[in-house]
Amino acid sequence: MLPLGFELRPGLAARPTPARHRRDSAGPERWCATFARGAVEVLAGERPAAQMVAWTSRPVHALLERRAALAVAGRGTPAGRVPSQRRAAPERLRLGRLHVRRPADTVLEANVVLHDGARARAMAFRLVAEGGKWICTALELG
Repeated sequence: MLPLGFELRPGLAARPTPARHRRDSAGPERWCATFARGAVEVLAGERPAAQMVAWTSRPVHALLERRAALAVAGRGTPAGRVPSQRRAAPERLRLGRLHVRRPADTVLEANVVLHDGARARAMAFRLVAEGGKWICTALELG
């Protein structure tokens, strides 16, 4: 699990600085991919939802918490812990192709297909530059 980095440079509302572990500049696709990866890890029960609180609005965070709780209940393993070796591990949730559009300088909208074994689901979200960070203000899961 890599740390999430959605900080914006002072004075540049829509041009975020790259996360510390990145060498290249972070474009809209990188920011959306980072958020999507963090959200998928929460949905898969691999990352605690609390780690996303600074990057999500209250309704989006509540949705992530509810979905993470369902994942944990279905697996019987608390978020962030590895299932016991005796049980077969569930298929890892993977990100498919990410599509990003920028309707305004301070808004990124993205959708991605999530692959869960033989199943495919959709996730769409909106990131808005607020208070020096990218904040997810809308999240839809299919």
